[in-house]
Amino acid sequence: MKERQDYPTRIGKRNSFIFLKLIPSVFVTVLLACSIINFTLLNIIKINPEITIATTSYFSQKTFVIDFFVFAAVFSVCTYLIIWSDNFFINLAAFVFGTGAGALAVYTDSNLFTIKIFLYCAWLIVIMLSLPWVSSVLFSALSIIYFVSLQINPHFINDSESFFEQLRPGFAETVSFASILLLTAASSFLYRYIVERLILSLESEHHINMVMKQLSVINSELQFMAKMRGEEAAKSERLRITRDMHDTCGYTFVNISAIADAAQSERDIERDKLDEIFAKIRNLASNGLQETRKTLHAIRDMENPLENNISTIYDIKNLFISVTGINVEIITGNLKKDYSRAINSIIVHTMQEGLTNAVRHGQASNILVSFWEENNELMMSIKDDGIGSDKIVKGIGLAGMEERLEKVSGRIEISSPIEGGFKITIFIPITDHDIKENSEEQIGQQIENSLS
Repeated sequence: MKERQDYPTRIGKRNSFIFLKLIPSVFVTVLLACSIINFTLLNIIKINPEITIATTSYFSQKTFVIDFFVFAAVFSVCTYLIIWSDNFFINLAAFVFGTGAGALAVYTDSNLFTIKIFLYCAWLIVIMLSLPWVSSVLFSALSIIYFVSLQINPHFINDSESFFEQLRPGFAETVSFASILLLTAASSFLYRYIVERLILSLESEHHINMVMKQLSVINSELQFMAKMRGEEAAKSERLRITRDMHDTCGYTFVNISAIADAAQSERDIERDKLDEIFAKIRNLASNGLQETRKTLHAIRDMENPLENNISTIYDIKNLFISVTGINVEIITGNLKKDYSRAINSIIVHTMQEGLTNAVRHGQASNILVSFWEENNELMMSIKDDGIGSDKIVKGIGLAGMEERLEKVSGRIEISSPIEGGFKITIFIPITDHDIKENSEEQIGQQIENSLS
């Protein structure tokens, strides 16, 4: 089941691979190929003899052609390293060598405006889509400033003024060059933003669908568990109640009937003796009524056996782990084995709601449930390591928990700890009446059931 829990993450990784690595790689490959083909056609095949490479006495045309292909190869390698590597230092080195190689590859190219656009636009697309947001914006800005500066004033090549004049572009060309680079960076930024929002939406959709299926399975299993326990408990309780009713009511009514018959058989009964007979009948009826009420309470507790047994939290835990794959740990502390029906029900419902919130909203991987009783107050805490929430909105589940706690004068605290995740803590005041007395045999059986 752990595989199902990781499914949204796999969906996000798959979409990130397609939209932020594979598609940019294909697009950048096309741009790089266009620049190389363009350079080859214009400077080696010479389909337009009027366009020539600027040269000096130090650099021959052949040397510049070789330089282009060498630096273009270095530039391409750096480009793909940035796309496919997630290591910061590799990306930083690739950025430094890539910007240098990109400039050196076309430093003689004063007329071939298109080649520069192909190379530099490919570079900006890679930087904007592959690096973390802050780094991508910073490095893109540095790249644009660097490339435009070299376009305006390529003094780093040679000291010859005539050489500079051959390389120096016009004002309109420079403005167009800078505008295209800025437009490419802005378009890449927008594309990445839309893609990441789309991926997040797809992950959320898959997560919601997965959670709904998991919760449906959990609810079905809990209903089946309640049904099975209810049938077993009902069968056992019917036998016990039958015996209790027979013993208690039979004893009471038989004695009342015997006393009434004895009183009726005496013709003349003194007032004092008559009062004594009525007192006996009243005591028998009162005791019988108390025993009958106990039996009725037992029948009422049979309505939902899951809510009335604290050991149910272990059943919920095991079921939750088997369905969701999320790790759940329970630390009972000094928790009693049993409390009143109301408190038991609150503990069970809080367990269900806390686990549900962790998987539905928190996308947690680990959940810790802890208990501690101190100063006649029971504390129950459910903490997960999910995404947490800056703004806590109380839904139907949390509102229902508050309503149950109000009935026993309890309270609830909800928070997102600094270390992350989400935390629900409830506090329930405990009285002597709330603690049920259990025999050693009952306690041992509960512990055995919990561990199993």
